[in-house]
Amino acid sequence: MPKSEAVLILHRFATSGTVGVDPTEAVAALEPRPGAGFVDRLIHARYQSLEVATTTFERKQGALEGAIRLRARL
Repeated sequence: MPKSEAVLILHRFATSGTVGVDPTEAVAALEPRPGAGFVDRLIHARYQSLEVATTTFERKQGALEGAIRLRARL
């Protein structure tokens, strides 16, 4: 099954009212959009629910609102 189709089915399930998503902000991670991937958005949603910053070396995850991108010094 293509990843995009799996994420679409998960989004439908999460918004169906049949289940509760914790944190509720994670539902937004299931919405298709460019940039950070699904798992990175889930991680970011969890950290936001805990009111802590996501820190990452990844450019796309670091571009999420409130995330901090770390840069390696070589």
